[in-house]
Amino acid sequence: MISIVAGLFLQGARPEYQAAPPPPPPPPRGPAPRRARANLAALLTADDYPAEAVQKGEEGAVGFRLEVGANGRVTSCAITQSSGSASLDSTTCRLMQTRARFTPALDSRGRPTADSLASRIVWRLPVDLIPMQSRWLVGTMRASPAGALECTITVNNRAVSPVTCNAPPSLAEEARASGRSVQETYFEMITVDGRQPPPMNPVSWGERLTATEAKLRVAADGSILGCWVTRHEQLEAGKTRRVLAPDPCKAWPTGSRKFEPGPEGGAARDVTVSKSLYRR
Repeated sequence: MISIVAGLFLQGARPEYQAAPPPPPPPPRGPAPRRARANLAALLTADDYPAEAVQKGEEGAVGFRLEVGANGRVTSCAITQSSGSASLDSTTCRLMQTRARFTPALDSRGRPTADSLASRIVWRLPVDLIPMQSRWLVGTMRASPAGALECTITVNNRAVSPVTCNAPPSLAEEARASGRSVQETYFEMITVDGRQPPPMNPVSWGERLTATEAKLRVAADGSILGCWVTRHEQLEAGKTRRVLAPDPCKAWPTGSRKFEPGPEGGAARDVTVSKSLYRR
């Protein structure tokens, strides 16, 4: 009897096993790190274009790296991709260091910290700053079969806006009478001798009606010393219409100052002016 009772007692004395308590929750995490932020493109205006780059007609993209302190100010600037223009490169870093103000970077605890970032700015000459001696202009006048007129002008492949459409009434009259669109394209290119003009594809402009070329001698102050006609062609357009090309030198009278001054102490420049009129 004793052994049976003891066995029952021992059976009832088994310990109970309970699930382990869940682990304590992790401590609250701090804010996620944040990079320094600023709107760098808004820092530059057309007035910032270096005078030397304007005179040379220089454009290009400048890649740079900024070191930004915990106070949001730029501590250093290094050029990582040159535009090919020393004045554009140096102006970029100078303006970034003097003007850029960042919302500081934050570390994982939400405290301001230093940061570095890479960026890139493209310098493009505004149309009104493009030097006369490195410019190509394309002006198009188009009349629809209904007689509606549309005009566009681009300078160095950039659209000029707004544009006043001074197309002759005869263009719209001809389009209505023929029931098809009529377009005339005026092309003018001004280049300093020795520079390679940009590639052009005038095939889409139609038949060339006129072609003129003049050589100019331009003094260092931008005034014209002389003009000589080197090409003056008049071409037939169909059977009934003839276009007379004006003397190209009439637009460049001696003594007039139509060009930007060259570098201080610079010599006179030889400039070529080519003009053509196309129709389709």
